[in-house]
Amino acid sequence: MKQQRSRDKKEVMAQAAARLLIEEGPAAITHRNVADHAGLAPGSGNYYFPSKAELYRTAVSRAEDYRAEQAMLLAQQVQPAADPKELALALLNVLYAPKLKPNVVGIRLIPMLDAHKDPELQSIMRAHAPLLRSAVQQAVFAGAGQKIDDDCAELVSMSLSSALLYGQAIGAEDPIDYAADRIGALLGHLGLTSALRRA
Repeated sequence: MKQQRSRDKKEVMAQAAARLLIEEGPAAITHRNVADHAGLAPGSGNYYFPSKAELYRTAVSRAEDYRAEQAMLLAQQVQPAADPKELALALLNVLYAPKLKPNVVGIRLIPMLDAHKDPELQSIMRAHAPLLRSAVQQAVFAGAGQKIDDDCAELVSMSLSSALLYGQAIGAEDPIDYAADRIGALLGHLGLTSALRRA
């Protein structure tokens, strides 16, 4: 019974850490903050996760699980797009599930890129990549009526992230709108929106 309660509390902390990472970014992942958001005593964080690295690794793993799950759900809800920019925005929403927010570059994108470089976190990020590619493929099919292969889905995903970063770097008033506009143009060049033009 005691072991089950301990596992339950550790699970509550893992979920709280994932939510904090998605909503507030890596700086929010402290033992005290996670314990507080989990509704547990402040010292609980160190008890269930002895090191900050272990707590952060758990946060990344659970956040990526949730992101992949929500990306697939969002992909299933994509409607035929009226124009390439609308399709690009739908793809951004899928890729940055569960919710695309104005601060996506600083809170989500840069920490995800950093996680890909961290030997402790690379395997987590790589394990989720096929699920996210699949969600992008499904969203393209739903939005444009065309199937794309894994390589194309990866190219679209990388392009979406690159456009967000570039928009932020050049001081675009709205990096999301900038990325949707530029990637919409790219989708047109790739022929992924020919179904939209025929409609």
